[in-house]
Amino acid sequence: MLVYDMNANNKMEQRLKSLQTKLDKSDADYFIVEKYSDQHVVINFIGSFLGESVVWQASIRSLENYAQEMFGGKQASLKQFIEISELEDAYKIVVGLNIPKIDEASIKKAIIMIRKYKRLHIGRHEYGEAIQFNLK
Repeated sequence: MLVYDMNANNKMEQRLKSLQTKLDKSDADYFIVEKYSDQHVVINFIGSFLGESVVWQASIRSLENYAQEMFGGKQASLKQFIEISELEDAYKIVVGLNIPKIDEASIKKAIIMIRKYKRLHIGRHEYGEAIQFNLK
């Protein structure tokens, strides 16, 4: 039986309105929440998921940064990926890209990719060739 959580929908709507107001005031398409390094940034932006307008909380990372955090000191083989999970008032998406650093151009390209990909669903999507990392 499908249970519809009216409270969760309300929280998403409130966060959508709040983010849209912030973006309108700054004339921006996304809002930087945290810049951990030149290889890892967290942003919020508005997009679509399962036919609904949603807030995306996107953690955009270089594969090297992700590999270092997840497998530090070991060898790792990773493909580029998108991993989606549901939060109370947004959708979290982690994007791992085979690029040396995250800059404004790569952020904009990641947003476009997420907005255009029509078959997104909860879980992990991997693509491309596996990249080998020898981490220290």
